[in-house]
Amino acid sequence: MSRYLNNDLIDGRQEMLKDENVIPCKVYDEANLIGCGGFAEVYKIPGTDKVVKKLKDEFKNNDGIISRFKNEYRLITDTLQGVDGIIKGYSYDESGAAYIMEYCSWTLKEYVLAAKFEEKRQVNLILEILETMRQVHERKVLHRDLSPKNIFIKNGHPIIADFGLGKAFDKNMRTYLTLDTACIGTPEYCDPRQFQSLSFTDEQSDIFSLGMIINYVMTKNSCNFKHFLSSVSKTTTQTSLDIRYHNVQEMIDKVKRIDKSKKDVGYIPHCKQLVKSGHYDKLMDEYLFSYEGNDLLIALNDPEFRNVYKSAVSDISNSAVAIERFSALRNIFRSPIGYAFFLFDEVSNFCVDMLKDCKEINSDLKVILGECIYEITVRVTRWEAQSYFDEKYEFLEIEYVRDSIIESQKRRKHR
Repeated sequence: MSRYLNNDLIDGRQEMLKDENVIPCKVYDEANLIGCGGFAEVYKIPGTDKVVKKLKDEFKNNDGIISRFKNEYRLITDTLQGVDGIIKGYSYDESGAAYIMEYCSWTLKEYVLAAKFEEKRQVNLILEILETMRQVHERKVLHRDLSPKNIFIKNGHPIIADFGLGKAFDKNMRTYLTLDTACIGTPEYCDPRQFQSLSFTDEQSDIFSLGMIINYVMTKNSCNFKHFLSSVSKTTTQTSLDIRYHNVQEMIDKVKRIDKSKKDVGYIPHCKQLVKSGHYDKLMDEYLFSYEGNDLLIALNDPEFRNVYKSAVSDISNSAVAIERFSALRNIFRSPIGYAFFLFDEVSNFCVDMLKDCKEINSDLKVILGECIYEITVRVTRWEAQSYFDEKYEFLEIEYVRDSIIESQKRRKHR
C-alpha cells in the first residue's frame, strides 16, 4: 500500500503520514459513498471516524476547480487551524485529488429536522456557529457558501465545513487567492450580490447567510422570520449594506442582549425606569422595539418614551426593525378607521423631528418617515400635524417629504 506525504511542513521537513491517515485502496467502493456534491464525493473509511473527500473524475483536468479544492484543504488545515468548530483535515492526496477529514454523522439540516429544541438549545447552537464564523473572519477568510448542509453536528456541537468557495482576503478586502468562481453558493442562503459575481462578496455576504441559518434553526424554514430572534435575521438579510450588520460580533452581541432580556424578570421594570429618567442604553432596544402598531402609536404620545425612542431609531444598527415598525404605522394611517386620530399628531411630529435632527439615518427609513408625515398631514388631514410640519419642512431634506411640501405650499396659498 502506498503512503501519501502530508503537505504541512513541520520543523522545516515533511513528515510521513501515520497509517490512519493513509487512504485505503478500496475506500472508493460504492458501499462507502455517504455524500455527493456538485464537485466532490465523500466516502466513509470503514472502521474509523474519518472520511475521504474526493474530487469527481470529470473535474480532475479542470485547473480552476482543482485550485479551489486544494485551497479548501489549505484553509481548514492551515489558515483556520486552531479555530474550534472547523472541520478537521488530516492529509491530502495530490495524485488522487482527495483528502481525509473527520467524520460527522449529522448535518445541521438533518439535526434540526429530527427534533424539537428548547429555545435555550437553539440560542446556544446559534451562538456557537456565530462565534466560529467570528474567528473565521478574524483570520481573514470568507466562507461564501454557508448553509445547514455545510454545517455538521458532532457531539452536539456545530462543525463548519465545505470551504470550496472559501476566499482569503486582506484588510482592504482584496482577494489574494485566485479561485475558479463558476459557482455562487446555495441560492436560498447566499447574499443576492453573489448572483452577480463572487467578486462582490465580503464579510456581510456570510452575515446574510448566517441570518438565514438563524431562521432555519429557529423555525426549520430559512424564510420564516417569525421567531424571537427575527430582529437579528431581518437585519442580516437587508439589501442595504448600511443596515446589515458589519461584523459577526454585532450579531453575537444582539443575540445575547435578546436572550438576556427574555430571561431577566427585572429587565422591563428597569427599562421603564430608564425611560422615565430620559436615559437611552443599547440594552433597552429589545424593550423599546417590542412596541408595535397601536401600542407604539400610544407610546409615541408619551414625551418621555418619545425622547428615548428617538435615540434608538437614530441608531443605524436598529434601522431594519425601525423600518418595519414605521411601515406598520404608515399602513395604519392609510386605513385609519377605528383608530384615535388625535394620536397621529405626535407620530407625525416625531417623524419630522427625526428627519430634521438625525440626518445620518438610513435613506430607506427616511422614505418611510416621510410617507408617515404625508399620510397624516395630507390624507388624514390632521391640522396640528400640518401646522408643525409647515414650520419645520424647510429644515428637511426635500426628496423625502416632497409631496408633503407641495401640499403645505398649497395650504399657505389659501390662507
